[in-house]
Amino acid sequence: MVRSMVVAGVVAVGLLSVVPARADVVTFARISGWEAYGGTANDGQQVCGISTRGGGRWIGIKYYQGDSALTVQLSKTSWRVPNGLHTKVTMQFDEESPWTATATGSISNGTAFLEFDIPRRAIGQFLGEFKAGDKMFVRFPNEPKIDDWVVDLEGTTAIAEKLVDCIQALGN
Repeated sequence: MVRSMVVAGVVAVGLLSVVPARADVVTFARISGWEAYGGTANDGQQVCGISTRGGGRWIGIKYYQGDSALTVQLSKTSWRVPNGLHTKVTMQFDEESPWTATATGSISNGTAFLEFDIPRRAIGQFLGEFKAGDKMFVRFPNEPKIDDWVVDLEGTTAIAEKLVDCIQALGN
């Protein structure tokens, strides 16, 4: 069974404070190469997130207060993704069925991102697979020049709980 993920709109770099229009981040946990953080995004919206990086690649899973979805952002230092690009992305946790989405390309502060949403109705299942998995495979089936990613999920049980705690602290 292939699961669907919904396309997201604008990229906002997640960052923690109560000062609108000024991004500010507080990292409150580091576990096995993953970071959990929260604060105020560039647009003044409250955000909670988790992320990891390595090999010039970055993946972030974020929740913006008031949204009905988790936002997944992917970036690589060598990418030159045009704003508005739409491309297929699949994510698979171990041997689970893949999640599929059409990601939207954006550029923020000179950094190129691909971004898509996990809708509210699927967040529990997505985080359950994320926490239980050993590896996450990210593939770009329509982009032969982009290599597949393999992401180590060590520590994701604890880091996902930190994300949930942050979201609950926002009153969601």
